[in-house]
Amino acid sequence: MKLTNLSIKRPTLITSILVGIILLGIFCYEELSVKLFPTYNISYVIVYTVYPGADIKEVEDLVTKPIEDFLDSVEGLEKLESISQNNISVVICSFKSSKNSNDAINEVRNKIYSVIDLLPKGIKDPIVMNADFYSNSLFVMNLKSDIMDIQELHSFANDVVKMDLEKITGIAEAQIIGGTKREIHVVVDRKKLQESGLFLSALAKRIELNTVNIPAGNLIRKGKEIYVITSVQFESLKQMESCVINFIANDRPVLLKDVAYIEDSFAEETLKARVDRRIENTVSYTPSVLINVFAQPDTNDVAVADVIYKEVKKLNEKYKNYKSSPSIEIIDDFSAIVRKSIGDARNNIFEGIFLTIITVYLFLGNWRSTFITSLALPNSLIGALIFMYIFGFSLNLITLMAFSLAICLLIDDAVVVRENIFRHYDGGENNIDSAIKGTNEMTLSVIATTLVVVVQMYIGHEGEAQLGVCFPGTAFQKQEAHKKECAKDFSFHIKVSLELQI
Repeated sequence: MKLTNLSIKRPTLITSILVGIILLGIFCYEELSVKLFPTYNISYVIVYTVYPGADIKEVEDLVTKPIEDFLDSVEGLEKLESISQNNISVVICSFKSSKNSNDAINEVRNKIYSVIDLLPKGIKDPIVMNADFYSNSLFVMNLKSDIMDIQELHSFANDVVKMDLEKITGIAEAQIIGGTKREIHVVVDRKKLQESGLFLSALAKRIELNTVNIPAGNLIRKGKEIYVITSVQFESLKQMESCVINFIANDRPVLLKDVAYIEDSFAEETLKARVDRRIENTVSYTPSVLINVFAQPDTNDVAVADVIYKEVKKLNEKYKNYKSSPSIEIIDDFSAIVRKSIGDARNNIFEGIFLTIITVYLFLGNWRSTFITSLALPNSLIGALIFMYIFGFSLNLITLMAFSLAICLLIDDAVVVRENIFRHYDGGENNIDSAIKGTNEMTLSVIATTLVVVVQMYIGHEGEAQLGVCFPGTAFQKQEAHKKECAKDFSFHIKVSLELQI
């Protein structure tokens, strides 16, 4: 073949090309992202909505079905499935495989937020998320302070730390666990409320109307247009207590403090976090505010982790100037698992190369033949890194496993070609003719055997797995076309195996 003849008759050109491939491959290796598993494009989006105090029927009629109707017009949607149980609605959107997962979740989120006012007033904000099996937090951090209590830590984490962390390049989200938000409680005296001529629902409506900013038109002054807004937001508890909620006999105002007691408190704590420490065989339990840090899907986990360590040191220096001097402590680093797993896989590749070379030498019995055969490894493996970089692949357990398997195929093909060249050489032909004839004779056979292995691997790994969506508590129901079925039968198929816990 022409490539064989060119390689043998123009060794300087081929050597230069191989050296260039190796140098370019090393550059691409430095640029490749490092992950534990490859990023997988899953076109499934989940809309999770909490409606406190509602039973299954109310959740289905007032939340699940309207959301399904809203999402039915999203482009690329293939199937809608839903689950309703007490207080909880879950709608699973299945998109066509050609639909980009980021586009899918953005379109669903925009659709939900555009119609959220049409849903019941008592619902929590719907959570829209990807059904992504690679969604482990990269870091778990503990926000601590010797002076702040758990509620103050939560407020500081939500107001300051969360924003500081999400500014770091490569960070997608900082999720706060533990503590609760500040909440103003209005404790109503029912007897006094009845005397004022109001019901509890009417009182809630009056308070709501006193916390709305209303546009009041515009003014033209000296050729400039000035917009006027009537601001009625409460700035203090005393101002809230003086809020007029009704009039008696059309002249005497009834203030909020006349019928209720107002306290500055916190929302009910539904999720707790704690850090357990062992000191001299004694375990101490400390209530904590934890922060889960998630990396962006297409970033280098190891590189992002290195940046986070540097930024956390800077943030701790910054927080020393704050009251009570809070600090961030990293208690779990998922990138350490990535580093160890990738390092072990990389070491296994080098060990495999070494053992392969020794095995080839034991059978060929010639160091020169072994060296020539082993030259297939570096230029092939390093050259593959160029295509990984071009097509956006990452260094992960799957790609490194593929490298380890490729070593066997490369050596096998190289040995076959080398042995055929020696057959011609032993027959009395010169070096060049032996190399040309020996290679040309085995080219189609080597290509055929390699393609057979590739096809077998593709067929062997072709299959479907199930994604189970599990909810705590009592049994729940699923609606498909608004028909209830047993929840244990609920499943849909994708190409990877995962389990999503909500």
